[in-house]
Amino acid sequence: MVSQQTVHWAETRLAAALVGIRRQLAYMYKFSKSSEEVRLRLPLPQTPWPKGSVSGVAEVLLEEFLLKPLLALNSASLTAELYRIKRRLMDSPFNHQAILVADKFAVSFDGHLLELPASCDLILAADVQSNTFTIALKASRPKQRSLVVQLKNTTVIIHPNEQVEVDCRNIHPPFTNPDVAIMRELNLLTVSNRRGLSVSCDPYLNVCSVMLDGWLHGMASGLLGTNDNEAGNEYPLPDGSQAQSLAEFTDDWQASSSCNTTRSGTCQKWTTVVPSCTLLFSSVTSPLSPCFRVIDPEQFLAVCEQRRCDSVDTSRTTPCRLALAYVHLCHRNYVSLELPIQCA
Repeated sequence: MVSQQTVHWAETRLAAALVGIRRQLAYMYKFSKSSEEVRLRLPLPQTPWPKGSVSGVAEVLLEEFLLKPLLALNSASLTAELYRIKRRLMDSPFNHQAILVADKFAVSFDGHLLELPASCDLILAADVQSNTFTIALKASRPKQRSLVVQLKNTTVIIHPNEQVEVDCRNIHPPFTNPDVAIMRELNLLTVSNRRGLSVSCDPYLNVCSVMLDGWLHGMASGLLGTNDNEAGNEYPLPDGSQAQSLAEFTDDWQASSSCNTTRSGTCQKWTTVVPSCTLLFSSVTSPLSPCFRVIDPEQFLAVCEQRRCDSVDTSRTTPCRLALAYVHLCHRNYVSLELPIQCA
């Protein structure tokens, strides 16, 4: 019953929106089947026009109201437009989610993409009010970092090899104590507590998500930003001020002073198997294009173009890692996508 009422409400909203659009289009455009032409009607203001100015105004109006809409319509994706309408009709989730991909990239609680410094111990998120949790990346072995979830009385470490430690002891999920619950379902490993924190990792895809319930609004700070839906304070420093640059922001959330933040050396060229940045985040034929009208891919394209390092495993290249982050962000916004075949 509830689902039927929700569908009926959504159909009513969509129908009302389409009726308004149809009336505006019917007033301005008229299609003649006999002469196979489109006529545009644009009433001009009732004011005296200087000689010769009417034709100039007509040219501008034709370009703005006829040519540009037709060009936009030609390049538009019906699927993307439907997902955009669906996102506007749906309510925003009551929780906050950030995404970590291969300990290389992160998408903050407010949707900002960030490239993480390599080989550094980093504070991703921390409860700055009650100090009930801290989530960090810490080096566990050369060129590898583990995800550390520090709760009130329990420390959980998720290693890259899927091994899980609780207070320095290896455990096999399921595991529970008064402070934490650790569950495994297929490839998904979930660490959660009763206060509304949930950390889920898929070692196979090399992606983790950090989710905070709505009643933890505004309590977190770190490299994953603040969970308060305010884009203007996305680069907070540990002292509560705002960073003046991205470098200052990442430097201040390092857990250790001895850290090499320089990027890797000369990047190799990608093979033809790896999809290009433009193909993934700009092309209308991209498998990610149905989400372009919901999640702007511009920041993903910019970071992808900056980082052109290759890897032996094509699924671990920069384009595929960013595509994975983008897919998870789209799922969060009710757009169903699959990873590109080259990245699967």
